[in-house]
Amino acid sequence: MTIYALHASVIDKNKETILAQLPKEKAEQIMAIRNEKVRSLAIGSSFFKWILLKDHPWTVNDKGKPIAESIHFNISHSYPWVIFTKDDSNEIGIDIENKKTDQKLWEFCLTHEEIEDMEKTQTPFLNYYTAKESLSKAQGEGLTNGIKNIPAIPLNGTVCFMDRTFYRHTIIWQNNSISVTMENEDFMLSTDDIQEIAEGMVFQLTKR
Repeated sequence: MTIYALHASVIDKNKETILAQLPKEKAEQIMAIRNEKVRSLAIGSSFFKWILLKDHPWTVNDKGKPIAESIHFNISHSYPWVIFTKDDSNEIGIDIENKKTDQKLWEFCLTHEEIEDMEKTQTPFLNYYTAKESLSKAQGEGLTNGIKNIPAIPLNGTVCFMDRTFYRHTIIWQNNSISVTMENEDFMLSTDDIQEIAEGMVFQLTKR
């Protein structure tokens, strides 16, 4: 498995090149975003959907999840990173988070058992949050089931959810919590699987 990571500094340096490859309406929509950080993340997400997936036409299902006929893919972002992963055969979900949180959010998102596990193992809250997010995205329903009802334990291993079997792994990378969940097939995940897209790579991919 490979996770592709695109930093906001690379996005900003290449924004004109990326925007030129997008549908005109989409590029105009992005440039209308006033918040610079949100705009940068939107450009980064579009890089993956319209450039990296150039040979895989995609659409959005009724749950708001981007889907393609020939591959399964997912995108997540938490400033300054946008990350992407894909699999040829299995549903997949990915999430990245780096924002600080307080205890009120713990109680809103986690069950009593999950809070106990977090405190016992001294594991960052965001590992549990991203684990829930990646599972919900792989399952395809998003957070419509309620975030507390989406299991975060185990962070690494087999998860049975909504009568389906998923495999999940959660890691820390550059102070970010990253979780990946895939249906039906287990996989290995380490920080070595994360490939940062350098400025030169953006140019090469947009010109191919």
